[in-house]
Amino acid sequence: MMKLNIPAILALSLACTGAFAEEKKSDLTNMFSVAGNCMMLVFANEQRPCKDVIINTEYDSGRMGFYFRDESEGGAIISFSGMGQEQQSPAENLRLQPLDAIVFDGGREPAVGFCTFENPFVGAARIECSAFLENGELFSGFFMSDGSRPKMMAPGDYDR
Repeated sequence: MMKLNIPAILALSLACTGAFAEEKKSDLTNMFSVAGNCMMLVFANEQRPCKDVIINTEYDSGRMGFYFRDESEGGAIISFSGMGQEQQSPAENLRLQPLDAIVFDGGREPAVGFCTFENPFVGAARIECSAFLENGELFSGFFMSDGSRPKMMAPGDYDR
């Protein structure tokens, strides 16, 4: 069983929640982990190994994020972040989420990109995110769930 550093993930997420001046601080409302196979992670144009679990968070402001974990030495956590209200549904179990930020150790940076993801509650699901920073750096992740049901966590359930 994989051990997640949920407090570190949430600390990064919560610390960066109010990073944009135009947004008020938001409260975490939902969080779940999905097990599977991280197929690819590109961090600032460099391909890196990644952890075989992904975290999804949702906030009361509508902001949501997909968290990938870089497993290289000194690796980081990267979150692809956007407003859920902008999500599109091109098919019954498929969503297209526009992104406006990348969150990593250096804080939250404005970005342009999108995530496409299938419903992990109905079986194996793809989660793909790609975004560019203003300086042209690419951040991208591709994850395939193993079909097991996502593990729902309450904002205070950090030990699970």
